[in-house]
Amino acid sequence: MPMFRSAVFGRIALAYGMGIALPISLSAQPARPVAATSNIESFVQNFYNWYAPMAIRGGGDQSAWEVAIKKKGSLFTPQLLKALKADSDAQAKTPGEIVGIDFDPFLSSQDPVKRYVVGKVVQDGDKYLIEIFGVQPGKMKERPDVIAEVTALEGKFQFSNFNYQKNRDLLDVLKKLAADRARPQK
Repeated sequence: MPMFRSAVFGRIALAYGMGIALPISLSAQPARPVAATSNIESFVQNFYNWYAPMAIRGGGDQSAWEVAIKKKGSLFTPQLLKALKADSDAQAKTPGEIVGIDFDPFLSSQDPVKRYVVGKVVQDGDKYLIEIFGVQPGKMKERPDVIAEVTALEGKFQFSNFNYQKNRDLLDVLKKLAADRARPQK
């Protein structure tokens, strides 16, 4: 299976390498008024306050993100939750091989820091884009690690996607990995 693994990640790297760099900062976007964003900021910050310590210490026999979708699945839209569960299930069926995401999808990292903070919040249609910054020894990084997409459905907030650099986002990564797993192996 090592050949399958390298082929999967080779295709993903090629697809992303051809993309145009996503402006990972929302600084060029107009900010929403403070009153309109405070509930969203609280929702996102509370999640990261809970999640970041677990990402550092690990989730035991599961990754931290797998624990998050099991314990706090209602914080994710049905589409995102379904895609994450499918990835987790596929990985569980092939121990010793990496057939799913191999990084933390909520932190865009394999090496998380102790603390993450919410940055700028921008409304984009029916969703909100929230910058998430890692904080290392008291200093916030210059660029956000990830931009969380949050939607308000029936009066509650849910994460709908996570955007990374170079036009990458979690749903797209999960879709590409699922397609690669569905292809016949050589």
